[in-house]
Formats: sequence, structure tokens, C-alpha cells
Amino acid sequence: MRLIKAIFILSCWLAARADVQEMQRIPVTDIQSRIYKDWMAVPRSADLTLFWDRPSSVEGREIENLTHFEVDFTSGDGQWSSSGPRKDPSFVLKDVKIGRRCGFVVKGYQESSLIALSDTAWMTTGKLRPKGPSGPGKWLNYFPLNGRIAMALVRRGIVFDESTKAGKIAFHLIWNFGIIGVIIVVFFSIRTLRLSNVFPFKRGPALGRGFDKMYRRQIRDDFRGIVEDWTKLIVENNQHVVDLMRGKSGQSARTAAPGPDEIRKENIAYWNQNGVLKIRDLLQRMKDRDLDRYPTGKIIRAGLENHELGGFRWPEVSAEVDHAVENRALSEQEALRRKSLIDWLWNLGTLAPLVGLFGTVTGISHAFSQLTMLTSEITQTALVRRLSGGIFEALWTTILGLFVGIIFTLVYYYYQNKLSWIYSKWEEIYADISEKL
Repeated sequence: MRLIKAIFILSCWLAARADVQEMQRIPVTDIQSRIYKDWMAVPRSADLTLFWDRPSSVEGREIENLTHFEVDFTSGDGQWSSSGPRKDPSFVLKDVKIGRRCGFVVKGYQESSLIALSDTAWMTTGKLRPKGPSGPGKWLNYFPLNGRIAMALVRRGIVFDESTKAGKIAFHLIWNFGIIGVIIVVFFSIRTLRLSNVFPFKRGPALGRGFDKMYRRQIRDDFRGIVEDWTKLIVENNQHVVDLMRGKSGQSARTAAPGPDEIRKENIAYWNQNGVLKIRDLLQRMKDRDLDRYPTGKIIRAGLENHELGGFRWPEVSAEVDHAVENRALSEQEALRRKSLIDWLWNLGTLAPLVGLFGTVTGISHAFSQLTMLTSEITQTALVRRLSGGIFEALWTTILGLFVGIIFTLVYYYYQNKLSWIYSKWEEIYADISEKL
């Protein structure tokens, strides 16, 4: 009886040992991923490589009677597939979409018998917002036209890295809008609409609170002298006409006032002998002092030349000179606007927020689409974090677009007001002259 019991216990132990040896555990050592990105550096897909070690027996020795391995895997769609027999302890799952949670189970076979099995190994090919440190930056990230620089300046480079393709395009456009706007302001607007380039100012920095004070302090004396001499010439000519009308001309002293034809003849003779010569002298002074290169000097020259040709017709000269000065002033104003490119500042300030809004809408759409890939095991807190993280990233395009738009809109209105002041100052300069004509 004892012998039977001993034989039974020994057979049970041998069966259990054989079963343990038959179903050994296969240790999974590593899962490596290789990310494939498109031309915008957006992750598109990944290849996952699974590594494992050969199973060992209870004594620590490798099981030598394994003939091959098979891997059961799922690519995140809920369906499991099986690979073919393989002898190498590795397996590659190719072209897995970003955001998928993949699972692997390794099986070891002796001929057709399953004798080893691994635990299920899981790997997610991407996250909505990675928590780990980012890899080394590419040289493209530091290229001046790359929109990532704007986010790197505020230490939000990860927002650019994890944004969608449309979001990256929005960042690139807004950043380049900013670069173009700065170039326009520095090389066109400031240089063209600088008061010292519009009015003949003295050398040195133009200081003063407000444009009017700067004008009064910096305007050159020779330009002011030409304007004053032109005004005196008009006053003298008007006084000569008045004397003729009163019969007090030094050339023909009469008791009775002369008629209109005689007044016109006397005025023509006086203008040819005095007025034309003084106008030509003023024009020569402008040329010698290089005042013609300023828009203001061109306006004064247009008035002087028109006055020289029609000064003898004192009843009509005022309207003709006014028309010539006004046309030249409008032409110079349009030239300043065109050369300063301030209209482009308005265009950039308007388009930047719209591009930012486009990036936000596409980013939020992408965040919601990513939520559809989550499994049912995710908690409510994790779901809220995923959703808020995606929206947080998407809103940065609107933030950047609004910042660029507000800055350039303010700069545009500054130069628009400056251009309006320049035109009003031209009217003020000529107003003192036209009142005498």
C-alpha cells in the first residue's frame, strides 16, 4: 500500500514538473519604435520592434527543444492576428498609425506543441501630449523662417512639435508675417516717413514732443526764408496792383484811376521786370540748397513755377497756384504711402488673426479625433487632461496671430496718422502763402 502511494506521488510530481517545463514564461525585454514623419515634421506612422529572450528551465538553462516562435499582436483596432513561425527572438510590426495602442504575446513551440508563453506587452505609438523630454532639435528648427522659433521664444516649442500639419503651416505663416512686417517697418516705413526725409530739417536728431514741436525746432532757416520771400513778393505785387487801381503808380501819375486794360498792361510790365526775376532767384536758391529732393520742396517748387508763368494774371493766379500745389501734394502723399508700404502692415495685421483662427480650428478638430482612439479603460480625469491639452495647444496659433495682428495694426495707424499730419502741415505751409494771392 505504501509502495502504491509513493508511486502515485512520484508520478504527480513528474507530471507537474513536465507541465511547468512545458509552459515556461518568455520574458519580453524591449519594444523599440521608429517614427516616420512627413515633410512638415509631423509624425505619420511608426514601426514597432519587439525583443524577447529565450525561456529557461527551472534550473536556469535554456530550453533547447524549442523549434520556433509565433507572435500574436493587435495594432489598436481590437483584432488580434498571428505572425508566421520565426526562429529569431524579435518581431517587427510595420506602418502602425500614431496614437494606436498595440499589444504583443509571444508563444514558443516544440513542433506543434505550445510549451512557452509571454505576458501581454503593450506599447502606444503616440500621445496627445508627451510628458518625457524631447529629443535633440533638428537644424530646421533653427532656420529663421521656421515658425517653431516663435514658440521656442516663449518656451512652448513642444506645442509646435505636437501640432497638426495645418497648425504648423499656421505657425509658419504667422511667424513669416511677423518677419515681413518687421522688414517693412525698419527698411521702408521708418526710412520713408521720417520727418527729416520729408521736410528740410537741420542736421542732428529731431527731438521734441509731438510732430509740431519737432518741425518748429528742426526746420531749416533757408527753407523758411524762401517761403517768407515768396510771401513778400506776393504782397509787393498785390500792393502794386492796388496802387495802379488808385492811380498812384510811380510810372504813371494820374488824377483819375486807370482802366482795367491799362492796369493789366502795367502789371504785366511790372511782373516781367521784377516778379519773374525774384521767382527765378527763389527757384535757384532751392536748387543750390538741395531743397528739391524733399517732398515739401517739390511742392513749393510746383507753386513757384506756376506762379512764374501766370503771375502777371493777378486775378486768376491764386486758383492756378492752388491747383498746382494741391496736385503735387496729393502726388507726394501717394508716393510716400506707396514707398513706405504701410498698406501692407494693415494687410498683415488683418490676415494674422485669421490664420491663427484657422490653426486653432484644425487643432481642436484633431484633438477630438484623437479621443476616438482611446480605449475604454481611460479614466475621466485622463480624458479631461487629454482634451484640455489638445485645446491648449490649438489655441496658441490664435494667441500668436492676435499678437502679430495687434502689433502691426497699431503700427499702421501710427504711420497713417503721421502721413495725415504731413499732409496737413503742407496745407498749413501753403495756407500762409495762398491767403496773400
